[in-house]
Amino acid sequence: MRKKLPSPADIRRSELMDDIENVKTELCCAYNRFEMAADPKLTEAAIYHILSLRAKYDYLIREIKALGVKAVG
Repeated sequence: MRKKLPSPADIRRSELMDDIENVKTELCCAYNRFEMAADPKLTEAAIYHILSLRAKYDYLIREIKALGVKAVG
């Protein structure tokens, strides 16, 4: 019996889900760095990093919703 190959849409969906999980992990780390920052410049850098990651997360969510995925963590 032949194994069904994943479609390009399935591959894209899987890649997006992986990217979303990676960004969520990075966001967690960025929030921790923000909490630990003692220097104002480090705090500012952490804020920009968090904002950048949130923008990336929002983009990924829009992309995966465009593929028809309803529930995204």
